Amino acid sequence: AVCASPATVTSNNITVVIDPVLCPVGFYMPTAFTPDNNGKNDVCKPVLFGNVVSYKFSVFNRWGQKIFETTDLQKGWNGATPGLHTDTNTYVWLCTYQFEGGAVENRKGTVLLIR
Repeated sequence: AVCASPATVTSNNITVVIDPVLCPVGFYMPTAFTPDNNGKNDVCKPVLFGNVVSYKFSVFNRWGQKIFETTDLQKGWNGATPGLHTDTNTYVWLCTYQFEGGAVENRKGTVLLIR
């Protein structure tokens, strides 16, 4: 077998510059989800493209009761609500977020939970 000699190799530093103008920025929210633990579409949460500096996502039932809230971009509503039965129904969501260098934005809508 042939071994490399020397065993270590060094190189100049490489700098990668990402042009923020070319990076996508946006907001997407699905209109329905199926929290049946099959690994597909089990969690309701918006998808944000860009550098988010503030975020809050809330879900309300038809009586206006807040049943879920998070400030963690990775977490979403799994359809469960302690003390309440959540069946197939339409729920209201509100999302307040801010991209780096942008204004605070508010989005709201409805999502259909399908059991």
